[in-house]
Amino acid sequence: MRREWPVYLTLLVLLVLLAGWVGIARFPQSAPAVAVERWPLVGRWIGELRRRYLPPEPPPAPAAGGEEDGGEAAAGAPRAAGVAPAERARTRSGPALPSPSLPPRDGSLWLAPGEALRARPEAGAEAVAEVDAFTEVTVLERAERWRRVRFGGREGWVFEPERAPGEPPLGRDPAPPRPLPATAPDPARLAAARGLLGAGAVESRLGPYLLASDADPRLTEFLARIAAAVEPAYVERYRQAPVGLPAEAVVVFAREADYRAFQQGEERLTTLPAGGHASGGLVALWAGERRRDDVAATLVHELTHLLNRRALGPALPPWLDEGLANDLAWGAIDADRALDPRRLGGAVERSGLEVTYHGPRAALRALAEAGGAGGLPRLSSLAALDWETFVRSPRRDQHYSLAGFFLRYLSSGDRGALAPALHAFLAAVAAGGPSDGAALVRHLGRSWDSLQWGFERWLSAVAAAEAGYVPGVETADDAEAVQRDDGGF
Repeated sequence: MRREWPVYLTLLVLLVLLAGWVGIARFPQSAPAVAVERWPLVGRWIGELRRRYLPPEPPPAPAAGGEEDGGEAAAGAPRAAGVAPAERARTRSGPALPSPSLPPRDGSLWLAPGEALRARPEAGAEAVAEVDAFTEVTVLERAERWRRVRFGGREGWVFEPERAPGEPPLGRDPAPPRPLPATAPDPARLAAARGLLGAGAVESRLGPYLLASDADPRLTEFLARIAAAVEPAYVERYRQAPVGLPAEAVVVFAREADYRAFQQGEERLTTLPAGGHASGGLVALWAGERRRDDVAATLVHELTHLLNRRALGPALPPWLDEGLANDLAWGAIDADRALDPRRLGGAVERSGLEVTYHGPRAALRALAEAGGAGGLPRLSSLAALDWETFVRSPRRDQHYSLAGFFLRYLSSGDRGALAPALHAFLAAVAAGGPSDGAALVRHLGRSWDSLQWGFERWLSAVAAAEAGYVPGVETADDAEAVQRDDGGF
């Protein structure tokens, strides 16, 4: 019997290796497969084996107005125990420009930033709205060279000059979008918001912004301290200084019903479950019975959209615009109400055996569960989504969560090694350079496969740390600190 034990041991080892090989081949994106790459000696070999069985990248998403993106496994919204995450939706004055040379669809027209919609089909007619981003709009009526279109919930007339056959709708060499100064709130929309506020409404300041609100003064006082901290945190984290000074207004509704009534005036937002939005120099959100930190996260998210416009430009792709907004909004709020984006915010509440996750903690768990089931979307596919598909897909919550944690990875993952390249990319965008995924990977000097591997590894480590699976690391904050300072994972 003693002579036979080496044979049995060898067979056992071979069976374990075979089972591991089959597991990695069938579930290459699972959390255990990612985790074993941290093992010494065999980790590098396991990583190579994993990548060999990763599914191919799905094709780029169709342009706005096409079918929903496909090829990604559906994942639930980042909710736990029935608690919704911090709100991530906002209105946009138009989709990010896929390409200035794209022909307009039948019955549509491309408008450039600064173009005005007029009350009548006359050059001297009153302007009823101004476009602040490259936007494709639907043509409702034609009168010679004038076109009646709908934009931002309003209708007006724009002049369409004659173009030679095949000429791009915005010309051969359109000026690249650059950072724009702050926009004063649209008077009509601000008046509509004031009309919906309750009898106890007051107007004051929310940090550097005008405030109109009927919410609890203790809440708005808290939000004012947060609002004052957003721009300094933005500059410190992304190394981009917004042009000019803030000039926008913030409306905080005490009741959700009043906010929903106001939301109906934003054509592109009417069917979205938004907790807040930014449009026309105005940020609107509601408080209701939401947690105070969740309301603050919504405010930071929407103010970041205003800062993106002033620091980077108005035509950002959704993965970047929403990713930056989520990354900053998901920062921790310290005891002195300072915003610290280096640490993950959100909360975990425990009551007996029931655990409830809030905000980014809920989003983190949802992404980790999707990754464990092999259903985490490819980052390259996320970067190819147009705005309409990004926000209206059944996977919209996953898109927002993935974009936020991807920007968080670029800012602080891999011990901060990617942050300088991210800052260089953002500086190039602000100078009028491309803001698409291809430009990002060029600045990072990494392929999408490499980024995917590094991101999944980082996300798995942070999620495991938050769940208490990593010895000596109890929270996601600790996991990020370990990665940033000690190399850790």
